[in-house]
Amino acid sequence: MCARSPAIFRAAKKAADDNKAAGITNVAVIGVYATIDTVYRQEDTVRDILQSALGPTVNITISRDVAGLGFIERENASVLNATILPLAQLTIRQFQKSLTSLGISDSLWQSDQLINSDDTAKLPISMFLSGPTNSVTGTVFLADRKSLASHGALVLDIGGTTSDVCCVEPAGLPRPAAAFAYHAGIRTNFTIPDLQSIGIGGGSIIRLGGDSVTVGPDSVGKDIAVKERSFGGNFLTTTDIMVAAGQENIGNRVLLSDISIADIESVQMQIKSHLEQVIDGMKLSEQDVTLILVGDGSIICPLALNGISDIKRPPYSQVANAVGAAMA
Repeated sequence: MCARSPAIFRAAKKAADDNKAAGITNVAVIGVYATIDTVYRQEDTVRDILQSALGPTVNITISRDVAGLGFIERENASVLNATILPLAQLTIRQFQKSLTSLGISDSLWQSDQLINSDDTAKLPISMFLSGPTNSVTGTVFLADRKSLASHGALVLDIGGTTSDVCCVEPAGLPRPAAAFAYHAGIRTNFTIPDLQSIGIGGGSIIRLGGDSVTVGPDSVGKDIAVKERSFGGNFLTTTDIMVAAGQENIGNRVLLSDISIADIESVQMQIKSHLEQVIDGMKLSEQDVTLILVGDGSIICPLALNGISDIKRPPYSQVANAVGAAMA
């Protein structure tokens, strides 16, 4: 159907009325042939109709700006972009406010001055997984480049909530993802490094119940020093287990005296198993590889892992992400 046909206008106007009645303020517009539509520009037509009906405060994402070929993947990426728009806009405003308060008049840019803050606020998906990317960049800078000389290495960044694994090639660059990538089971096709994440970090909540033990995926996150048991809180975390095992000297170990050795070993075995599974999924061969360990949650990582020949912790590994962000 032609994008200029009366039926398209009627359908778009009805969609606008429905969205307005529902109070929807973030909209994704996806056209079947949008990436090659240079004549009718169907997505632009529908966007203009929606914008006219809903007003300038409504955020509208058009899929052509987000991703390339592959209708379902482009649709998923566009919906993700529309979903995180409010948070992205708030975050960028806070950055701009901080610059102003510091008396810095320079503009705010992303990706080494490739994308300005206004465009980034419209397409926050372009920053998707920038955290893990920063970790890889910082890790390569901090690590001994000899570790990457022959076969590259895997980087494991363990934070407070998740563990991210990325492959670094011998040249020091992250291995790019294939044509499609999955995020929480959602297939997308925007450009990102090849990366896998699991919900295990230094603040992951432990639940002990008879023969069953669960590790994460929920976490106390940044409130680890307030909410975890070893600091007087109510949540048992992976870091608490390391303290109870005598492998970390933080907080108050006495507060964990009720944790049995069997429970400690059970949790540590689960952590090891989950990390080994995600690492194995990133390897391209059965050959053991070097693992570079970073992140402030890396204290929960075992000293040895199946499939790993050597575990390296570069200097300042706990701030590899910040180093990478400073280098961007």
